[in-house]
Amino acid sequence: MPGRDGSPDAAVAPTRAHVLGLFLGRRVVAALLLPITVGILGIAFAAGWLPKEALSTSASFDLVNHPLAKVYLLALVSLPPVPLGPSVRYTVHHQFGVTA
Repeated sequence: MPGRDGSPDAAVAPTRAHVLGLFLGRRVVAALLLPITVGILGIAFAAGWLPKEALSTSASFDLVNHPLAKVYLLALVSLPPVPLGPSVRYTVHHQFGVTA
């Protein structure tokens, strides 16, 4: 299927806006999921708002086997590190003077 200008690659070539949108979308997901996880595991459990058996082995195993929890954990583990790559590279290169 050709693009507007008739070239075959114009229809499938991602634009800069699409790539930037995917990149920034990962940051948004990370900004939403990380505070939720820290709030539940770090604050609510430590403050005693959750019962002690909430993080037992059987309860954790049952939670991780739920399909929505699997999607949540996949997003939590795979999406936040991706946008950090350029930031870490910039910091190492410009702040510490390390060159490749």
